Amino acid sequence: MKINNQLFNEYSVDAQFLDEVFDKNSKPKSTYEKLIEHYYSYTLDDFKILHNFARNSFLAQGITFATYSENPRGNERIFPFDLFPRVIGHLEWQLLERGLIQRNLAINEFVKDIYFYFDKLKLLIKPLKILDFQGYRKTNFS
Repeated sequence: MKINNQLFNEYSVDAQFLDEVFDKNSKPKSTYEKLIEHYYSYTLDDFKILHNFARNSFLAQGITFATYSENPRGNERIFPFDLFPRVIGHLEWQLLERGLIQRNLAINEFVKDIYFYFDKLKLLIKPLKILDFQGYRKTNFS
């Protein structure tokens, strides 16, 4: 089913696939309603102007990377970006937040152990000492 708007007129919802923005009837999902309403105010030309402005801004600020496959000196390119953001709803954010906090705490504990205590690292090293690497790797654990 086609979306009736200049920006989205080439976009169609396929019920076989997950669509984060539109439901199977091509209506914006609640998380995206305000964003879609805002985007409906843009013409295709407006969006092209915004895209070029963002692209030039990235280039001017050095938000780039170099590729060397085509040119040994490197070709400077801007990081890929999308003017249409991924909206994260409240429930999804709560799940992500818990996971991010958990991983951050784990990394902090690991770094603290590496720099100060070596307790957890010692737990890892002792079992490695008793493994028989059969000549594949020399071990020098103490």
